[in-house]
Amino acid sequence: MHYKVEGILIRKIPHKERDLIGSLLLRNGKTISGVFYGGMGGGKKNKPSILESGRLFEVGFVHKKKELGDGQLVSFRDYSLKWTPKNIRTNYQAFYLLNFFLEFISKVTFQASLESLDDGENEEIFRLLSNAIFYLEKSVTDDLFELETQMLLFLTKACLELGIAPSFRNCGFCEKQLAISNLASFDFENGGFVCSECAEKGRDFQNTKEMWVYFSQVWFKKYSEYHSLPKPTLKTSEELFTGTLRQFNLSRSDFKSTNLIW
Repeated sequence: MHYKVEGILIRKIPHKERDLIGSLLLRNGKTISGVFYGGMGGGKKNKPSILESGRLFEVGFVHKKKELGDGQLVSFRDYSLKWTPKNIRTNYQAFYLLNFFLEFISKVTFQASLESLDDGENEEIFRLLSNAIFYLEKSVTDDLFELETQMLLFLTKACLELGIAPSFRNCGFCEKQLAISNLASFDFENGGFVCSECAEKGRDFQNTKEMWVYFSQVWFKKYSEYHSLPKPTLKTSEELFTGTLRQFNLSRSDFKSTNLIW
């Protein structure tokens, strides 16, 4: 049976002399992996490759069986470019951040089934990544790029969309309503933010307020409204990233891009 889907290329590795193995995040928020024959370009006509990570493609493939085996590759026989960021590569920090976005998404998503290619079960994950790339591109184009803001915005949105957001309305221990005046710490493993009465004495609470402001505001804002958010420190996003890793049983060593950012 012939299938046609759209997806963002989130990972690619060379295969043989001219082929590529690539993974796409589909519009349903799940991934599919396959071989792009001749994807590296070259050949007698010295054909350039259009397969760059972060680009949106429409791909077609044929699969005879009704299901995909775990980790099974399909053969992408035809593909066309639908959208590409043009300026992210001109800013090395933005390019590092793009690679982090793609690597993060590849770690927290699941393989699509052939029966679910058109469902919208996890479409918010595709929306998260497409918005992150689009507004990262826009910030570079408009000369408004801030690594700290784009990173914390993405991680905050990711926690909300993945259903692992810490509670920011009430204390994780006593359920008392939280406000800037009684915030004390961030404790992801115990439910989220903690009030001053329940906080562990002597602990470092340096980035708690920045993170709380982002969760309390991003919940009600569209990605396009990020300009109204205050600029955080990079340490705040690192603390949130560390807490997020525990939710997925991952470690920092599982990521290659983090050493380029923190």
